Amino acid sequence: NCLIKFYSSLSVAAWSQVLPETKIVGGSPVQRDALRQQASIRYKSSDSTFGNGHVCGGNLISNNTVLTAAHCFVDDLGRRISVSDIRVVGGNLLLTEQTPNTFTSDVARLVIHPGYNRNTNADDIAILILKTTVPASHSSFRPITLRSVPVDSNTTCEISGWGRTSETGSASNSLLAANVSIIDFNVCNNAYQNGLRSGMICAGRMQGGVDTCQGDSGGPLVCNGLLTGITSFGNGCARPGYPGVYTAVHSYYRWIIANGAPQMGINSFFLSICLLFGATNIVRML
Repeated sequence: NCLIKFYSSLSVAAWSQVLPETKIVGGSPVQRDALRQQASIRYKSSDSTFGNGHVCGGNLISNNTVLTAAHCFVDDLGRRISVSDIRVVGGNLLLTEQTPNTFTSDVARLVIHPGYNRNTNADDIAILILKTTVPASHSSFRPITLRSVPVDSNTTCEISGWGRTSETGSASNSLLAANVSIIDFNVCNNAYQNGLRSGMICAGRMQGGVDTCQGDSGGPLVCNGLLTGITSFGNGCARPGYPGVYTAVHSYYRWIIANGAPQMGINSFFLSICLLFGATNIVRML
């Protein structure tokens, strides 16, 4: 009963097959100017009523690049959603809110990880290249820095999204957030009957009660201010013994740099040089 954490109120059958349901269970409303990297990914034909087209979350990682989950764009038959049907909205805390700070862009390019497997959820990561660049001066939609090294177990992190507030509940119009802890990989893998793959990390509370849920797919797991995970799947929502499973950003750092916009830190600079010249020994040192 593993759910992809995707939510859609769409009536379009093809799209409704794509996304798993996810929303923050046990969360609280986000304050203005917090979590400014959070994006809403929408299906344009269902967004004539602003907000109704939300299907997944996303994360702004440069002024024209959004990092999200691959499963948001592949249906049950393995067909990809056309980029012409997708738009990205940022700068809002409410799905249905339009203000002078609301940023909207169509998508120029969709890059799905070539190893993505919808049966195992392996390599559940994708990049959206926006047609419109987010202004550097934008006050409420700003890039977040990627984590390039593993995160320690028991680290306190933050999840956020507009997904369901309970496994059988409704989606939230307000952006919600909650604190969770990184769960030891072996503990989590045992809970999922050895179904986890490399490139996955787990976060939540083993006693249950706090988790992402349907509608939160593609959204962030942020640890110490760094984008550490991408909401992927779970066994229900906030069930005891089943933490949420996230795509580990550090495992895909080089792929993101190669296919999206490089981060501006010194490690990213050297990593880009390594990718260009194949200096694998230097890569191991970063």
